[in-house]
Order: sequence, then structure tokens, then C-alpha cells
Amino acid sequence: MKTMIIAFFTLLGLGTAIAQTDTSRVPKMTPPKPVQSRFTTDYPNISPTWGAQGMNYTAQYTDQSSNQHRMVVYDRNGNVLSTDAEVDNTVYPVAISDYYTKNFPNEKYVVWSSQDGNGNINYYSKRKTEVLWFDKSGAYKSSKPIKKPGATKSQGK
Repeated sequence: MKTMIIAFFTLLGLGTAIAQTDTSRVPKMTPPKPVQSRFTTDYPNISPTWGAQGMNYTAQYTDQSSNQHRMVVYDRNGNVLSTDAEVDNTVYPVAISDYYTKNFPNEKYVVWSSQDGNGNINYYSKRKTEVLWFDKSGAYKSSKPIKKPGATKSQGK
């Protein structure tokens, strides 16, 4: 009986390990040809990870020269809606550092720049439960809660 129990848990553990490493069941996002063509033209020799953001498509990659993350959002026709880039503290306004020092001392953070299709730049930083938004001068604008996958609003209230 003890041998059967050990065998059962061994097989259960092995099955769990296989399930966790089997990525063949994860669907791969393939954007429309105009989106792929635009990305390839703008970023030759880069292989992004494609995703969806509503009705739009995201291309995420790591800049090899800086080792920082980047994201480009396209509409279905290949038009760039926004570009987001992880930036170091020499790039973003000092007002963002001041905000963190005052409101979240000792908390580590990463700042991203976000440029929309019209060239307007904002900055943001993700915390555990929210995203903080700053304007192009680094002044705090707002915070938005991070939506957890599968979370829904409660009914009846």
C-alpha cells in the first residue's frame, strides 16, 4: 500500500511537471500581415512576442543595446498607436523620483515612457495594485488599479 501511494504521488508530480513545461498548448498570437510588415520595417532583426490589447496588437521585445523592455501597440492596419519603453533614471523627469521618495520611500520602481501616435509623451510606473501616471514634466496625474486576470465586478451593488 505504501508503495502504491508513493507511486501515485510520483506520477502526479511528474504529470504536473510535464504540464507546466508543455507550451505547445499555448496559442501563439499571429497579427495581421500589415502589422507584421510595419514592425519588421521599423525594427528589422527583432523577433517580438505578440499579444492583443483589446482590438489592437502588441509587439514586446527587449532592446539588446540597453537590455530594457519595449512595447509597440498597433491597430489592425499596422498604424502605430503607442510605443512604450522602460527608461532609466537619467531619462525621466526628476519629479517622478521626488514623488516616489515622498510617497513610497524605500520602494524600488521602474519607469516607462509612453508616446502616443501624435507624439505626446507620458510616463508610468507599475506598483503591486496600481499604475501611477505622470505627465511629460513628471507631475503626478493619476493612478489606475491593475486589473487581475479573470477579475469581475461584483454584481448587485
